[in-house]
Amino acid sequence: MKLTIFHLDFNFVSLQRDYVREWLRRLKGLGYNAILWELTDKVRWEICPECVWPEAMSKKEFREILAYSKSLGLEAIPLLQTVGHAEYVLRHKKYHPFREVADRHDCYCTSNLKVTRFLKSWVEEHLDLFGDLRYFHLGGDEAYVFGKCPRCAAAIKRQGRNQLFGNHIRALAEPILRRKIRPGIWNDMIMKDPAATGFDRQRFVIWDWNYWDTDQPPERVNLYALGRFSREEVGTSGILRDFPELVDGQGRLRPFGSVQVLKKHGFDVILCSSSRSHGDTFFTPRPHHVANIVGAAQTVVAENLLGHCVTSWSVRLNDYAAQLPYIGLAAYAASRPGKSSTELLEGYCRKLFGTDPAKFIRAIHLLSINMPFVQAGTTGVQWNTLVDSLPAPKGFLKNYLPKLKRIHRERFDSFPVSIQQAITDVPMGIKLLAEFFTEAKGGFEVIEAWLTGARFLLATALIGDRILGKQKGPEFPVILKQIKDEYAAYLRRREDPLSAEKNAGLAYDALIDYFRASRWPGPAAGRIRRSGARTRLQARRGRNWE
Repeated sequence: MKLTIFHLDFNFVSLQRDYVREWLRRLKGLGYNAILWELTDKVRWEICPECVWPEAMSKKEFREILAYSKSLGLEAIPLLQTVGHAEYVLRHKKYHPFREVADRHDCYCTSNLKVTRFLKSWVEEHLDLFGDLRYFHLGGDEAYVFGKCPRCAAAIKRQGRNQLFGNHIRALAEPILRRKIRPGIWNDMIMKDPAATGFDRQRFVIWDWNYWDTDQPPERVNLYALGRFSREEVGTSGILRDFPELVDGQGRLRPFGSVQVLKKHGFDVILCSSSRSHGDTFFTPRPHHVANIVGAAQTVVAENLLGHCVTSWSVRLNDYAAQLPYIGLAAYAASRPGKSSTELLEGYCRKLFGTDPAKFIRAIHLLSINMPFVQAGTTGVQWNTLVDSLPAPKGFLKNYLPKLKRIHRERFDSFPVSIQQAITDVPMGIKLLAEFFTEAKGGFEVIEAWLTGARFLLATALIGDRILGKQKGPEFPVILKQIKDEYAAYLRRREDPLSAEKNAGLAYDALIDYFRASRWPGPAAGRIRRSGARTRLQARRGRNWE
């Protein structure tokens, strides 16, 4: 049986134990047979007690959840980041010497033997916690400053980038291999020359993450650090000489073509799609995930790959219930080869809701918003580009917007356009969802999650319109504090209290700070008003927003 894996990521969230159990049960019912557990700082580790979140699970609590998961027939696969994405460790002063670059806290120095000993001990602690395993994921993606310190740079000059990377991972894999468990890593750091890593191809598994390809031939191929290339560029740049597998027999770019490259090198591959990733808002995931998950599921079957993992990155914050129409497609699509993503979404949603889902599908497309102030970068989430949960400094947004206008004028100019589009589209989506709620025969939690997300989208879009219009006044922090409190209450349905308060702050504190820093006179006091499925920001200036 092929692995159908769901990724439970605890990096940004401390999930309630009952909520985790509930979703484990649901995932089993949706056709999943394995869980990729990325626990980060949410277990009380002995090797790194400084890193542990205050609401972290004890090992006893996690073992109870793990036992329940296994009783459902869900295989456990631990994920420990061992190169990049080490923010939750390297931010602490004790571990500053482990950094690759002194002023960044996301990447380990792989030439530091103390780092190797530390991580190998942490691997051992994971092995003791999880017990019997077949697979162990050692991370290794998006290590943007890998090889930058003098020692690592000299090693790369002597032996090559992929060999240095491979030496580090192979050292950490020793206790895993001794237990006859298969180690794995993400694919992006090794694509240029997978063979140079020195990995045993019969034992190492490559987890190929690809969140852009779909069930249709792509317009461009993404080769990670090598860049993104159109079909013409692939043919003229020499890329095709090294990677002929990227093009199919009809001369088109092949969806998920990198799996062919990895298979050529003799690796077993787990192809990874996503139900929640970069580009999503804090409140709603993008419908693009539909075609991505469907395409990956069908590719796994067609190429006879080891398995399919649907990743769901917690830094994006939106709820599993909102993702459910996408999460449910992995096994559903795999059992229906030849069906398009459009047909599969319609069929799955008809099954989920018990009625014609046209209104719901139309609504989620209207709510697929790429706008500022509801995503990473323009809020406290990843204000520094890192996945570290650190709050934005005072004055962040006030300084960021003029800088963006100077450096990336095209992106800055897109902000008011997307905000106005949201102010138009989101109320239409809310209306459709409210109507659909009365027609549906099931799946009400999903509709409610999208309705709630839409309300936060609209309220934040209206506030964003005031920011871009340079309208400032003492009432806006009050309005935003109310929205923040409502969002924290919503997060507390699934997160522990401190986690919910932290994430609500990351979403809204930078916006509150922007208005509090203002000394401009503003419009008279506004208020948030709710009525059924509607949310309005009303200002006493004769203009009502819906």
